[in-house]
Parts: sequence; C-alpha cells; structure tokens
Amino acid sequence: MQATYNINDIHRYANKEFNEQEQRNFEQYLRANPDFAQEVEMVLFCIARQRYQQIEEMRNRYASSSAVPTKVRKITWQRSLQIAAMLVLFIGIAWFGNTYFQTSSLQQMALNQWQNSELPSTQNLRMSNDNAASDQTKTLNAILQYINQKQYQNALDLLTTLPPNAQVLELQGICYTNLKQYDAGISSFKTLIESPNADNKDVVRWRLALTYLLNQQIAEAKEVLQQIINKQEPHSDDAAQLLKKLP
Repeated sequence: MQATYNINDIHRYANKEFNEQEQRNFEQYLRANPDFAQEVEMVLFCIARQRYQQIEEMRNRYASSSAVPTKVRKITWQRSLQIAAMLVLFIGIAWFGNTYFQTSSLQQMALNQWQNSELPSTQNLRMSNDNAASDQTKTLNAILQYINQKQYQNALDLLTTLPPNAQVLELQGICYTNLKQYDAGISSFKTLIESPNADNKDVVRWRLALTYLLNQQIAEAKEVLQQIINKQEPHSDDAAQLLKKLP
C-alpha cells in the first residue's frame, strides 16, 4: 500500500480509475487516516458540484433547441452517472467520518474515565490462612506494582498463580482492558458480577460499562450504566452524565 496519497489519487478514485486492489488500499488508508478522509470528502464534494454545473450549462445552452445533439445527450448522461457515483462516495466518506469521530469521541470519554479510576487495594483480599494470606498478599502487591508500571502482561502472568476470587477477577479485567483485549476484560468483569459472594460489584460494574464503550458496544454500555443509576451505586452520577452523551 502507498505510504501517502495526493490530489491526483483522489481524482483517480473519484473517476473510478483504480483497479480493485488500488481501491481497497485507498479505502483502507481512509479508515486509518481520518484527516485525509475529510480532505477526500471535500474534494469529492467540489468535483460533484463542478460537474453538476457543467450539466446545467449544457442544458441551458440547448434549452432553446428542440433537438439536443446525440453527442451532447450522451455526455450529459455520462456526467450524470459520474455525479451520482461521486455523491455515493461523498456520502459514504462523510458517514464514515462522522461515525469515526463520534466513536472516537466516545472512546476518549471512556478512556478518560477509565484512567481516573482507582485501583483496588489489598485490604479486602480473603485467604484461607495467615501464611497463605501473607504470601499471596505479597504477590498481589507485586501485581499492583506491575499495573502501576503499565506492565500488564507481567501482572496477568502473576495473577494466574493466585486462587480465583473477586479481586483477582477485577485485576484480570483491568489488565486485559489496558492491553486492549476488551472481550477478555468484559468476560472477567461479567464473571465477577455474576458471582454471588463478590463485594466489589459496584465498582466493577462501572469498569464493565467503560470497557463496553472502549470496545464500541454502545447498547451494552448503556444497559450497564442504567443499572448503575438504578442501583444508586457510587458511580451513579458519573454514569448519568455519561449516559446523556451516548447516542
């Protein structure tokens, strides 16, 4: 794929001069570069408007004639098809741009909230005996240190050495989400919430809603945010504000 594209490439795209592979590469580049997508959107709009004006000029030129030359009729029809094709491209790219920026904005909001969330502490860790508690609390402290240092994979590796409980599941979800493995993070949080004895469900429900947003699962996020509000959990005010901003 080309590293960059220029105005000539945009015109080739508008005129359907790309082969199948070139078009696929160009549209992949659009998805990865929203600023360039906006530029393409503007150029396509200008080309479509210019070609529409050309058609109107030809129609006006032959308005007084009962017989429009065949060549002119053919050109007018071709121009109309080109305009229609470009309008489809324009609308498609405009939709992509709006969707991208809306989704990106929601993800940024969720990310800001996520980064402001506090990490769980070791004080609620339940162990079967004092010796186990001492050893496993040391491991948990090391895990939290890894997370603070953003070494999430190292933290996950250590988490596998601990017996599963609510706090371990929460930390797993945190690590997976920070690694952008959102499906795995969602799974950890949901398993915790469904556990009958977990006492940190309120905080984890908030983490689950944010992870849904980061994973672009808007409907699921709205459902969890509404649950937080209905249950009047600690993040209910944050959930209400965030819910108002969702489409």
